[in-house]
Amino acid sequence: MPGGLATSSGRSNVAATAQYPVLPSLLLTNANRIFNKLDELFLLVFDHNIDIVCVTESWLSESIPDSVCDLPNYKLFRKDRALRPGGGVLCYVNDCINCRVLDAPCDSVYDFEVLWVSLRPKLLPRPISILILAVIYCPPWYTVDTKRSLSKYIVKYVDDFTRRYPNAGFFVVGDFN
Repeated sequence: MPGGLATSSGRSNVAATAQYPVLPSLLLTNANRIFNKLDELFLLVFDHNIDIVCVTESWLSESIPDSVCDLPNYKLFRKDRALRPGGGVLCYVNDCINCRVLDAPCDSVYDFEVLWVSLRPKLLPRPISILILAVIYCPPWYTVDTKRSLSKYIVKYVDDFTRRYPNAGFFVVGDFN
C-alpha cells in the first residue's frame, strides 16, 4: 500500500501449550509520521492480534500528549527525538502483558533513539523469566563513528541487563538504515 505502513510480524507455528508457550507476537513498522497512519495501525493490530507494536520514525514531540496516539487496550511507551523534528520511537504493549520502561541513560555525547522495555507475559518458555525489548531508530545521517557508538551502547546495555536479569530473552528491533 503506497504511503502505508511497512511491517514485519510473526507468530510461532508451535501450538501454545503448557509445554511450548508462544512468545508474544511483535510488529515492527517505520511509520514516517504516525498521525496519518493511526487508523491503519489500529486495524492491522486488531486484525492480527498483535501483542507488541514497535514504531520507528513516530515524529512525535513532548508537546504532543499520549492521548493523541493511544490504542485501546495497549500501554504506550515512547522516546521522542529532542533536538530536531522527525525520528523518535514508540512501543505499544497489550494490557495483558506486565511491562515497564527500563532505565538506560545515554552516557554518550549522542542522544540515541532507543527505548528499552521489560515484558513479563503470563507464559514464557521455561528458561526465560523476562523479555527485554529494545526499539531503535538509527537515522541515515549518522556517521560511521556515531553508528559505532550506537553499537557499543546497545552491547553495553544488553550486557548490563543480562547481569541484572540472568534469564532474560532479548528482542532488539528497529530501523538501522
